Amino acid sequence: MGKEEAIAFKLISLMGMARSHYLCAIDAAESGTKEKYLDEMKKGDRCYKEGHRVHAELLTEIANGV
Repeated sequence: MGKEEAIAFKLISLMGMARSHYLCAIDAAESGTKEKYLDEMKKGDRCYKEGHRVHAELLTEIANGV
């Protein structure tokens, strides 16, 4: 597996984790657990932001022809 493929898999993984955290946050909000809701949203946001960083890294690799 090449470097681009590894970065792509990492991106997919991070976005999947972000989605999972956001879904857990929705469940917590529906059950009235504010602290769990806020915690899951923070975790989702971290994964989402990291995913954007990885995406930018992938685009840079492609643009540089690496």
